[in-house]
Amino acid sequence: MPLENLEKAAFARLFSDGLLDIEIGVLLIMTGFIPYLEHLGLNRFIGYGLFIIPTLVFVAYGKIWITPARLGKVKFGTGRLKKILRIHLIILVTTLATFIIFYLGTSGAEWAADLAIVKYGRGVMINLLLITVFAAMGYYFETPRIALYGFVFIAGEFITHALNYAEDYTVGPVAYGISGIIIFVCGIYIFANFLRKYPATHDEREVGTSGASG
Repeated sequence: MPLENLEKAAFARLFSDGLLDIEIGVLLIMTGFIPYLEHLGLNRFIGYGLFIIPTLVFVAYGKIWITPARLGKVKFGTGRLKKILRIHLIILVTTLATFIIFYLGTSGAEWAADLAIVKYGRGVMINLLLITVFAAMGYYFETPRIALYGFVFIAGEFITHALNYAEDYTVGPVAYGISGIIIFVCGIYIFANFLRKYPATHDEREVGTSGASG
């Protein structure tokens, strides 16, 4: 098999562990349920921490110890590394653009309220930016299902706007929660299959230690 095909297959396997799916699912669930938790009196930042910190710890542990113990360690060429750099740049630019649009819409400034993007297209623009991120991740990570998750997210956003005519705080948890749970369950299923398909060939503690020192 040509070296390029081997590298492509190895690169795709990095995302066959389902950890990225689990992370995306949790972030969507968090997006939906934070308003509900705030309604119950929980601080927003505490709510974020309850969702994000355990997820990041689990994903980091998996990427450092679990996945390398089953797939080994691979050094990719500059082409693959550039793909990873591009997706990080896209996420950075998209995050900044989303923050700016959200800030303009909530700042209360009269000049900002008169902007067309704030009056008519804030939700549309944010959705377009987010689906761009999902599509880019699916393309650059060579994992099409990630792009599909973008449409799952958009479906949750559409349901939220379509049903939120009464400003009911429970609509967000229902729409985003369902989308996030679907992706989260997919991630758990993929992760379980990954563990069955690729039994550990190295001691996980040794892999993590060598990775940290190297």
